[in-house]
Amino acid sequence: MLGAAASATVIYDPRIELDTMHAALFTCANVDKLWMPYFGVALDVQMMRLEILYPLLVSVGSETSVPAEYHSLHRMRRRDRTYLRALLGYVEDVKRCGFTKAICDHAAAKLLAPRFKT
Repeated sequence: MLGAAASATVIYDPRIELDTMHAALFTCANVDKLWMPYFGVALDVQMMRLEILYPLLVSVGSETSVPAEYHSLHRMRRRDRTYLRALLGYVEDVKRCGFTKAICDHAAAKLLAPRFKT
């Protein structure tokens, strides 16, 4: 059905198996697939909380480059404690000690989050 559309955008968390399977169904050249890892199943809620959903929807509906706008908006996650906790949980599970320390140092310094202090 997307073959007739000028363009389409699929936003999903690649760590959620069903999201990834669903996104894989959209293979047309006019489809932009945007990854939002560690946002979980409530991706839309996380995006609204970070105040990036509506600006991204505006770029989807306009002539601007969606991937370019996406990358600048997606950087907002670096200032989000929920995202950083999810990322931290993953890197601790896979025992990436250097990355774990880098995440904690970043959160402690930039977010003034003493719980992340190493």
